[in-house]
Amino acid sequence: MQLAELKPHPWGFDPFDDLAVVDYGDCWFDAHNPLTIKPSIIEHARSILASGAKMLTAQPLGLPGG
Repeated sequence: MQLAELKPHPWGFDPFDDLAVVDYGDCWFDAHNPLTIKPSIIEHARSILASGAKMLTAQPLGLPGG
């Protein structure tokens, strides 16, 4: 399921209809080298933020905290 297919909970509006939103996609990381996963995510986020964009992240359901 893609973010665009989800119901607009909890905002009460569809962010793709009302805001300038881009589904940037996934962050690539080497799953076989676990020590590099966290730095890969941080660098990916920094590159998005450095562009002047803001981030809205979502944690998949079923994971701790999701």
